[in-house]
Amino acid sequence: MDGFRCFTFDQVWPGPCVFPDFTRGETRSWWAKLVKDFIANGVDGIWNDMNEPAVFKTVTKTMPESNIHRGDAELGGCQNHSHYHNVYGLLMARSTYEGMKMSSEEKRPFVLTRAGFIGSQRYAVTWSGDNLSTWEHLHMSLPMVLQLGLSGQPLSGPDIGGFAGNATPKLFWKMDGSRCNVSFLPWAF
Repeated sequence: MDGFRCFTFDQVWPGPCVFPDFTRGETRSWWAKLVKDFIANGVDGIWNDMNEPAVFKTVTKTMPESNIHRGDAELGGCQNHSHYHNVYGLLMARSTYEGMKMSSEEKRPFVLTRAGFIGSQRYAVTWSGDNLSTWEHLHMSLPMVLQLGLSGQPLSGPDIGGFAGNATPKLFWKMDGSRCNVSFLPWAF
């Protein structure tokens, strides 16, 4: 990745990770070309995970504020991470979406993202992150998804069954929504 600024961290679940600086147009184009190649090899969708970005070895669980992004002038130029933190996931989702479009104009891109910002709905579906297989997390997921919808992110959802723990059959059935009767919903008339 010559010429692109990246940030490397050791403690993320897959091991050492590199986070490209999506605040730079060159980096976004490079990423889109990588995605284009994935799609050309038969990949139908891409899941952008840990793109808050999530980092385990820091108190804040994200990039340290001391990381300097060399952002494009129209995004705010050279700034520390706290300036770009919220827009990082959007820029990654947009780059992924654009790479999928470069590969196939006929296919609608499917991008799933864990992080986003205003405008993310144009590029990705939002997944609400790692929830537990508990009734409490099911109850928390409902207002999260509704509030995302009210904020302009209509396609969103939690892990069905939960990410951690073992859902009981009843809990899994409720999380799946299989018993939901949608005939009364306004768009079902």
